[in-house]
Amino acid sequence: MSEIEETFAAMATDYWKLLRSFEKIAAAAPADSANRLLAQARFAGSRLAGHLAGAGMELATFDGQEITPTIPVVAINADECGDYKRTVVASTVEPAIIAGGRVLLQARVVAAEGEE
Repeated sequence: MSEIEETFAAMATDYWKLLRSFEKIAAAAPADSANRLLAQARFAGSRLAGHLAGAGMELATFDGQEITPTIPVVAINADECGDYKRTVVASTVEPAIIAGGRVLLQARVVAAEGEE
């Protein structure tokens, strides 16, 4: 990964995390403000996706998916998952950043036991 890719991927991850925080705050706002704030968040998210696409990158989250070797995730609570028969992504802490099929940054996720 080049230095510029690394920097751009890190900035995209930070922006995504800030956007998720903003969405949570917006959802808790009074109804007359919440719709406007959530619309701004959707617009900002589409801009992020557009900027990433312009750089040949994409952001990926895997919420609800089974954790297998084929998805680029690291479970931050992996030590709790040893006895799970099926492990799934409960939530994404940081998204994966992918460029041209190359994983630039693995997603950091919280894992949970999935249903069989």
